Amino acid sequence: MSPYARKIAGENGIDLHTIKGSGPNGRIVIADVEKAINSGTGQSVSSPAQGYVAAATSTSGLPSQGYEDVEVSQIRRVIASRLSESKATVPHFQVTYECEMDRVLALRAKLNQVSDVKISVNDMVMKAAALACKKVPETISSWQGSFIR
Repeated sequence: MSPYARKIAGENGIDLHTIKGSGPNGRIVIADVEKAINSGTGQSVSSPAQGYVAAATSTSGLPSQGYEDVEVSQIRRVIASRLSESKATVPHFQVTYECEMDRVLALRAKLNQVSDVKISVNDMVMKAAALACKKVPETISSWQGSFIR
């Protein structure tokens, strides 16, 4: 669920459990929350802040990507601490990998023929990485000492 959708629902006293999501895999999107607000179908929660996930706001006042803090068990804290410690104290090395990019380069050439702006290989790699992050959002998390953000 979008943190912004969760924020809007929380501010309007909408219980997210009463909304059927229309996004990918049944995900609740902003349009679903707005529809519940306008139709009055979302049951009100006792406190508007209930179910709210902190969402970052940019200096322009527009919502930016939010975040969710996930508490972890003691064993996961110890594992994360040991992994972080091993990264800092144990020598490590980088692995490189060669791959065939012929089809990507051919696609890039075709796109550049019809595009107003030049598309680079880096643009294509960044787009692929962004799509992967959208598909598996758990990969864009970080250890915060006692919880995962």
